[in-house]
Amino acid sequence: MDILKAHEENHGEDSMMADILSKLGLALHDQGNLEEAIEHFNHALEIYEVEVGEGSLKAADALNNLGLLRQDQDEFANAIELFKRVFRICRKVLGNQDLRTREVMDNLAMAYSHLAKVRKQRWSVH
Repeated sequence: MDILKAHEENHGEDSMMADILSKLGLALHDQGNLEEAIEHFNHALEIYEVEVGEGSLKAADALNNLGLLRQDQDEFANAIELFKRVFRICRKVLGNQDLRTREVMDNLAMAYSHLAKVRKQRWSVH
C-alpha cells in the first residue's frame, strides 16, 4: 500500500489512484478477501464520482465490481440495486445495443434468478 500512499502524496486522489484501487479490489476479490475488496471498490467509486462523475463508465465499472462481489456473497438484493445503477449509466452513455449494456443486463438477470431461487428455498422450508 506504499504505492498508494506515495501516489496520493504526489497527485492526490485522482482517477489513476481509483484505477489502482479497482485493480487491487479485483485481485483481493480473486483471493477471496471480499471485505478488503469492498473497501477498495468503494474508495475507487468515491474518487470516480468526484473526478469523472457519477454517470461515468468508470463509476459504472466500480459499481459492477461491487455488484459481482455482493452476488458472490449471496447478497442478491444488494447486487440487483448495484446492477440497476450500472445499467442506467451504460444505457445512457452507450445505448441499449452496446455489448457492455447487454452484459450488465445479464448480470442483473442472474442476480434476479439467484434471488428467486433463494426465496423459493426459504418458502419450501417453512
